[in-house]
Amino acid sequence: MERVTILTLKLLLTAVLVISCHNRAEAITGLGFGAKLGQVTNYDNPNVKLSDLKFSDFAAYGVFGKIGNKSIDLEFGIDWSKDNQTKVLFGEEVEAEAKNVAFHTTAKFVFQFPVLRPFIGGGIAAHKFSYSYSGELGEFEDVTIEIPSDETYFGYHLVVGAKLQLGALPFQPFVEGKISKVNSNPSTDITVISGGVIFSFF
Repeated sequence: MERVTILTLKLLLTAVLVISCHNRAEAITGLGFGAKLGQVTNYDNPNVKLSDLKFSDFAAYGVFGKIGNKSIDLEFGIDWSKDNQTKVLFGEEVEAEAKNVAFHTTAKFVFQFPVLRPFIGGGIAAHKFSYSYSGELGEFEDVTIEIPSDETYFGYHLVVGAKLQLGALPFQPFVEGKISKVNSNPSTDITVISGGVIFSFF
């Protein structure tokens, strides 16, 4: 956890310095917050090895704050996702659940066009995984097995997308794709497609 905290602080400091240098030529114009809703299209976690259990195609959510200028956005926020499935494990039907919570920092480089603003970027995140299984187990009923992970895993991600800049709207709609790699052992790959809105204060 200490390693993740240090790396996060380094990325924040680097991004702030880059934005500060840009601010000599152009002022900060991007203080705001946003929310997004999407879908996990790939969740490849080799650590989940129970029967044919495979988590994929489930909802993902996120909220974030941002600061930046016309060319660079620095975002910091929380993403979370959860999937529930009914599966047959060990010969019994159970309810399986997977959760992932990620605290992230992301820098986006925005290309300036009149209406459509494409962007690319990347960042780091601290991921927390947990799993649970509920159902019958042998002669026992209503058994719940929880597998929380006390360790926070460091990961990095790449993003690509675009936002709309329409003067009549008080917000900016956007869509983005994010590919994440988490340094669990073995590593976990996560791909998310999402859309949302950004509200800017100025």
